[in-house]
Amino acid sequence: MAQATYPPDAEVVASAEAAIGEIRGQIDHQSTDAAALDTKAAALFTLVVAGAGLVASRVHLDGLDRVVLGAITFLVLLWVLWCAAQSIRPRDGFSYGADARSLVELVDRHSHKEVALAMCDSLRDARERNKTFLERKQQWYLWGLRSLFVAV
Repeated sequence: MAQATYPPDAEVVASAEAAIGEIRGQIDHQSTDAAALDTKAAALFTLVVAGAGLVASRVHLDGLDRVVLGAITFLVLLWVLWCAAQSIRPRDGFSYGADARSLVELVDRHSHKEVALAMCDSLRDARERNKTFLERKQQWYLWGLRSLFVAV
């Protein structure tokens, strides 16, 4: 039976540092994506408020059918505003990586190899949490955008 061989610590550390750099880059892209979604949702919110203000001043609710259609449109626009606000509002969950205090404690007690591997794990977990976070933001934004098209 062959005995398992492990790479030297220097190779493990070099691989871990390469992975850390790659994952950090991906987290930076996720942060940029979150900011872009915030901008789009803010634009949607502004568009709906401005459009509703312009249209409301010119609508005449002089019949039951117009009152009903106006109420439905108003409710849909409120839903769009809610979706945009949900997409913009900050949520717990977006992570940029390892907690600084935990990282300092690791550095004080463990070898460079163990710290690098722990950072890899932490950044991987942060990337996965951010993926879920961004999917929720995107979903709220798309619901709002689709609802706006229904209202128009």
